[in-house]
Amino acid sequence: MLRKTSYNYFNFFREMIKYGLDSAKMLEKIVNEYDYNNLSLYKSEMKKLEHAADMKKHEMMRHLMKEFLPPIDREDISEIAHVLDEICDAIEEVVLLLYMYDIKACRDDVSEFIIIIKKECEKLSELFRDFENHKRNRDKLLNIIKEVNTIEEDGDRFYINVMKKLFVEKANAKDIVAWRDIYNCLEICCDCCEKVADAVENVIMKCL
Repeated sequence: MLRKTSYNYFNFFREMIKYGLDSAKMLEKIVNEYDYNNLSLYKSEMKKLEHAADMKKHEMMRHLMKEFLPPIDREDISEIAHVLDEICDAIEEVVLLLYMYDIKACRDDVSEFIIIIKKECEKLSELFRDFENHKRNRDKLLNIIKEVNTIEEDGDRFYINVMKKLFVEKANAKDIVAWRDIYNCLEICCDCCEKVADAVENVIMKCL
């Protein structure tokens, strides 16, 4: 039986991954409807989501510092919170790079990369729906974690292909630098999602 606490940490995890998924959906919308003249607006809107996630994390940490018996190890709660927050940070960074490099138009393969990130976030949302009962739902959760890892591997392969294409094409130096950094950041988004799955897996493995 889970210990009763004054704060629902599992609901916090669900709220945090919703911020991550909402950020991925916003990034998808930005890229699919890309308007160079709205770059400042895109940056501002994404910042609101990232800031809201930060505030939610700070609120949780205030509770955790005073919590006597959290439902799982204090260090695990802190780690999961940190890597969940990193998803929003990394997705916001993509928009910042589009703004800072003054990107006039998005490359076609960016949308495909974002679909991979969104799939990972959707799987993590599924993961956190049942995480509260992780001892009972161990096998189901481990299967979802495996799916997240598989999607992340798809992201790695896609990253290699788009980077190869970028350097093979006769692009100018400015475009190569800009898109190299943007693709790197998109790949980091995929890695952040995998880190969340790994952190949850670590909690499950402690219960074996």
